[in-house]
Amino acid sequence: MSIFVFSILKGQNYQLQQFTFSTGSSLANPPLSSGYILQGSVFGVISGPEAQSAGYRLQPGFYLGPLLLESPDGLLSLKVFLEGPFNSGSGQMNTDLHAAGLIPLAQPYNQLPWNYAGSESVGSIPSGVVDWLLVELRDAPSAAQATSATILSGWPRAFFLKADGSITALDGSNLPQLNDLAFDHNLYVVVRHRNHLAVMSSGGLPKIDDSYTWDFTNAITQAYMSGQKLIGAGAFGMFGGDGDANGQVQTQDKNNVWNLQSGLSGYLQGDFDLNGQVQTQDKNNVWNPNSGIGTSVP
Repeated sequence: MSIFVFSILKGQNYQLQQFTFSTGSSLANPPLSSGYILQGSVFGVISGPEAQSAGYRLQPGFYLGPLLLESPDGLLSLKVFLEGPFNSGSGQMNTDLHAAGLIPLAQPYNQLPWNYAGSESVGSIPSGVVDWLLVELRDAPSAAQATSATILSGWPRAFFLKADGSITALDGSNLPQLNDLAFDHNLYVVVRHRNHLAVMSSGGLPKIDDSYTWDFTNAITQAYMSGQKLIGAGAFGMFGGDGDANGQVQTQDKNNVWNLQSGLSGYLQGDFDLNGQVQTQDKNNVWNPNSGIGTSVP
C-alpha cells in the first residue's frame, strides 16, 4: 500500500471525486484523512494500492496528479476483548457507551495515571466502537525483558476498540499504520484500557504480509504470563475491575471508585461493564471475581 498526496488552492471548495488505479479500476469517493493547511494550500492524504501513473479528478474539472510517497512500514493487526462489555451470547462486546453517546471525541488517557499527551480526536465516534484503548510497542529480546524501558519512541498511541475485538485507526475501519518503525529485537505489544488490567503479547509479533499481527482472544497463553481470563466459550479477555487503573484489582477500586460513583450514569471508571451506568452488577460480576489480581505486564 502506498500513500498519495493531493493539494488544492486554499479557499477553493474542490472535492475529491475519483481516484484511478494503474490497473484501470477506479474507486469513487475514497476516504480521506483530515486535511491540514500548509503554506497557503490545503493538503489531504489518501491510501491505496501502488499506482505509478494515476491521478485525482477534483470538481469542478480540476485534475492533479499525485505524488508517490514512501509506503508505511506495515500495519498493526490486533484483536483483544474486554471482560466487562463482553457478551457471551454474541461472542462480541456490547457497544452501550457508543449507543448512549458517552464515548469522548478525544482520547481519555491525558490524565493520571497514564499522562498521555497524544492529540488523537475525531469529529464523531465511528459505528461499532466499544471504547478507546492505549497501545504500546516494545522492542526486546524476550517478553521478560520487554519492560517499560523498551517502549519504542513515538508510543503509546490511542486507537479504537471495535465490538469484534479488532483495534482500528481513528476512522474505525482501517488498521493502524506503522511509520518509521525501527526495532532491533522482537516487537511486543501492550494494550491498556482505563478500567481493565493491561496485557502484553507473550511473543514477538509476527509480520504476516504487511501486518504485524497478534490475537489475544483465542488462547489464555496469548497474554504474557497468561495474564487474562476465560470470558466465554473459547474466548479470552482482559480482567475488569481496576477502577483506579493502578494495575491491581483491589478493595480501593470498590471503596474509592465504585462506591463513590454507584448510581451515576456517564463515562465513569466504576462502570466496569461499560454499559454507561455504575451499578451493583459492576461490583458483583466484574470487580468481585477479580479482586486480588494484578497485571502481568513487566
